[in-house]
Amino acid sequence: MEYIKSFNEEDLCKLILETKESLFICLPLLHPKVIDAIDEMHYNMDGKVSIHIGIDFSPETFRQGYGEINSYQEIWMSEYKILNLKDNRISFVISDETGYYLFFESRYFIPAEKATLNAMKIDPVSMVRLKQQFFNAYKKDALLDHLANAVIEESIQLENIESDFQNSTPIISEEIGSKMIEKVEKDLSNNPPLKPDYKRIVDYYSNKFQYIKLEFSGANLRTKKVELPQKALPLRSAELKKRLETKLELFDKENSEESFKPLEDFKQKILELREKYLSPLTIRSENVIRRSDKTQFDYEFDLLTKEIQSVKNKIIEKMSEQIELTKNRLLNELTDFFIENPQEISSIGDLFQSYSDEYVMSEARNLANKTFWKINWPSPHELVADFKLVRHCSDITFEDLSNKDLIEEFKKRELITDADINNLAEFGKGIKID
Repeated sequence: MEYIKSFNEEDLCKLILETKESLFICLPLLHPKVIDAIDEMHYNMDGKVSIHIGIDFSPETFRQGYGEINSYQEIWMSEYKILNLKDNRISFVISDETGYYLFFESRYFIPAEKATLNAMKIDPVSMVRLKQQFFNAYKKDALLDHLANAVIEESIQLENIESDFQNSTPIISEEIGSKMIEKVEKDLSNNPPLKPDYKRIVDYYSNKFQYIKLEFSGANLRTKKVELPQKALPLRSAELKKRLETKLELFDKENSEESFKPLEDFKQKILELREKYLSPLTIRSENVIRRSDKTQFDYEFDLLTKEIQSVKNKIIEKMSEQIELTKNRLLNELTDFFIENPQEISSIGDLFQSYSDEYVMSEARNLANKTFWKINWPSPHELVADFKLVRHCSDITFEDLSNKDLIEEFKKRELITDADINNLAEFGKGIKID
C-alpha cells in the first residue's frame, strides 16, 4: 500500500466496495457517487459491514460545494450510524485494515476526477485512535486490546520501513526559480485568485440557478429504415438497387401519423416541461433552471418517466401493423420488378423470356420471397426498448460568472436583474455588462 498517493472519487468508491468488515469514513460531506457506493456495498454484504459515517451536516458545508442536499433523505440517514461533526475538516477513510488521511477540496475548485496528491496512509495505532476519537468505537477493554495489536502491527511495519522507502516512488518536485515565479505571476494577472467575496457570490448564484440537460432518446421511429443486405439482391439488378436505394422506410409517413400520436403527445409534454421551467442558452448545450422551480420540475419529470411504459404499450401494436404493411409493400415491389424484368430472374437472359407469363410470374414471386426473407426485420418491442428520458444536472461555477457572453444571456433571459449585473461586474477581469 502506497504511503502517499493520488486519491479521487473513483478510488474512494472502489475502496468502499471492497470493504468486508468495517468502514469508518469522515468527510465534510458525501457526494452522491460515494453514497451510492456505500449503499451498494451494504447491499452486497447483506448489511454485515459495520458502517460509521461522520460529516459536517450544515448549510454552509453544502454551500461550499462538498455535497448535495438531495442525496440526504431521512430514510437513508436512518440506515447507517451517521454523526454530525460540526466544523470538522479532518478527513479519512478506514476500510477494514486499510486507512488513508484524505485531503479533499470543494468541487468548486477541484473536479472529482482530477488526479492530485491528496491521500496519506494511516498507521495502525492512528487508525485505532481515529475510530475511538471520532466514533467511540470501542469499550475500554476492547480499546486496550486493539491498541496492543496495533502497536505490534506497527512494529512489524517499522522493520520493513527501509525497503518501503526503496520501493516507493519519490514525490516529483522542482526548485522555484525566477522563471516559475514569472509564469505564475502572469497567470494570476490574467486570472486573479478567488476573493472571499467572489466565493460568496458563486455560492449565491449556484444556490439560485442550476444547469440541466434534458434528453429524450431512442424515439425517432418515424425515420427508421430497414436495410436490404447486398447479398439479398440479385447481382445484376442495378436498376432494382437504384429503385430501392438499398433502404426502405420502415413506417410510411402518410399512414403512420395516427399510430404514433401517443408518442408525439408525449414529446409535446416534454417540450412543455422544458418551456415551463428551463431557459435555453445559445453558448451551452444545457438549459438553466431556477433552484426554486427544481422540486416541481423533478416531480413532473418523474411523472413523465413513469409514463414511458404506457406510451410504449399504446404504440407497439400499431407499429406492428405498420411494419406488416411495409413488408407487403416491399414484397409487392420486388415481385413487380422481377415480372417487369424477367432477365433479372435467370442468367439465360432472353431465352428465359420465351417461357409463359404464368411461369415467369411464379419465378418472380419465388425470387421476391427469397430476397424478402433475407431481410432482418426489427420487432416493435426492440424498437421501443431504447426510449429513455434523462436529465443531467451541473452547478454554476466561478468561470461561468466570469463569462461575459453567458452573463449577457442570463440578462437576456431575464434570469438576473441590473442589480445582479452590478454585483457581477468584478468578475471576468472587471467587465461590466451594459
